[in-house]
Amino acid sequence: MTRLHAILGSLALVIACLFIDPAGATIGVHDSNRYQPIQDVLANSPDAKFVYLASYDDLYNIEPNFRLRIETSERFVERNYNQLLSAASLGDQELNSYLHHLGVTHVVVPLSSSENRRILHKWGNLGSISIRLESPFFREMVRTYGEFPVVLYEVLAAGSGSNSYQNNMYSLELPGVRREFYELNRTYEEVGMYRLNYGKFYTDGTDWSWVTQGTNSYIEKVQFYIRTPELSNKLFSVEVTFLAAGGVNAPMQIIRVSTLSAAQSVTVVGSKPVSVKFQLTSNELVSFDNVLPCRLPSSFDSTNPDPRRFCFGIGEIKIRPNP
Repeated sequence: MTRLHAILGSLALVIACLFIDPAGATIGVHDSNRYQPIQDVLANSPDAKFVYLASYDDLYNIEPNFRLRIETSERFVERNYNQLLSAASLGDQELNSYLHHLGVTHVVVPLSSSENRRILHKWGNLGSISIRLESPFFREMVRTYGEFPVVLYEVLAAGSGSNSYQNNMYSLELPGVRREFYELNRTYEEVGMYRLNYGKFYTDGTDWSWVTQGTNSYIEKVQFYIRTPELSNKLFSVEVTFLAAGGVNAPMQIIRVSTLSAAQSVTVVGSKPVSVKFQLTSNELVSFDNVLPCRLPSSFDSTNPDPRRFCFGIGEIKIRPNP
């Protein structure tokens, strides 16, 4: 381990102690400690172990993450977080099993996610994440207030999932797809000499990504495959939600879903989402193509001057491991 890594590791430990501080060593005996309710619960829980769990936009509403980012970077703070998100993207049951596998007894969640009752991430290099912060998987214990309010949840024993934790780790690979179509955008703006303002957003919003035809008549080709660890050959159940582009006045669109072994079509119209389910093995490519022409928004909405021709939208992509 290098000296820099040792310093950063010590810094992370100090910040974590400032947050939980089970022995009260970093605060004065007369100080008001807003995290005392969490400390009390963990102190009375044998073998307590916790992790942070947050939605795409509020991971840094947790104070240790916020302060560690100032001293290092988002990449450093999130260096091991993707493993937890990978389990979360496989559904409530798989995340529950993964947490028990790690010996995790509690999760700390930003108040903003707790009030939504869900942990949410749009699909990208993982499938869609929508984790319910409620029974039978979690039980709220206590919440804090102040500048960085968080909520402590107990991880309930809701039964086991596949128990193949290593084999179920995966990534969603999208060859040839522009990164703005699916990737979370991160912005950094200097404020003064020593401060940065951070921002996170999806180009097409949190609900949909729109397949378009550009002014050069090129239609985006959307396809993906599931990459699993080396020598792992898994079968996954996949569910993709589609929407016609243009809201309630959207013209009908037919989308062809093609894999190596099968093809099927789905018809969407207006503002009514339609889901299609299929099986996908590791490294098997699936592609989505519009059958009917893409349309200019002005053809069905005279107030919309967008020069792009919209084909269809992709909403949730749910990935679940087969038993």
